[in-house]
Amino acid sequence: SRRPRKPFRFRGETHPLAPGTMLVTDGKSVDVQLLASDQLLHFNWQAIVDQTTGCDTAVVVNHHECASGVAEAFRLSVNTLGGVLPDALLHDGKPCNGEANLVRLIQQDFGVDLLKASPFKPENKAIIEGSFGLFEQRFGSIRLDDSSTQTLIHSAVHEIIRAYTSATNSVPRIDLNGKSRLAVLNDYCPSLEQQQRDLAFLERLKLTMSPLLGASLTPQ
Repeated sequence: SRRPRKPFRFRGETHPLAPGTMLVTDGKSVDVQLLASDQLLHFNWQAIVDQTTGCDTAVVVNHHECASGVAEAFRLSVNTLGGVLPDALLHDGKPCNGEANLVRLIQQDFGVDLLKASPFKPENKAIIEGSFGLFEQRFGSIRLDDSSTQTLIHSAVHEIIRAYTSATNSVPRIDLNGKSRLAVLNDYCPSLEQQQRDLAFLERLKLTMSPLLGASLTPQ
């Protein structure tokens, strides 16, 4: 039988809303290092997450945080939610979040409440601030080799894969008692008995594989 799901976790005064009820948006500066030309570029990552699940519902990249970026991220979020509108979008006090065109789009056109986070209640936006912190911890600056088009493409693919593996390595796992794969790998200290069992297993494995290895090296 399936185990019952655990309730969502909340901290401080955050109210346990149903998934998809309130989205949270914020911008984060992301550094991009161009190795050949020795440039450091800055972009804005306009994020929107679901307050309850922490699911990233949109990613928009601009040169700076702006109302148009928030609007684009909101439209993408609605698509992620299957066309179902949230009841509210929570934001901070940056001027771009109060621009008339953005307010009209969200509140009048979509009929979604725009809510400003309370100044001294960081738990309002804790879910998205935590996400930004994990990005810095797990990934950091993006490094691209701009010495040629080929190296730029190669380094971009490398960084995409690095992002995936960094996230995979760092996510806590139920099968590892809440630890991440990387934490277990770095922290585990095997006993002498465990080392002996492992070496015995490897010796048996080598014996079973040796005939197959020899056959593969035999000239045809």
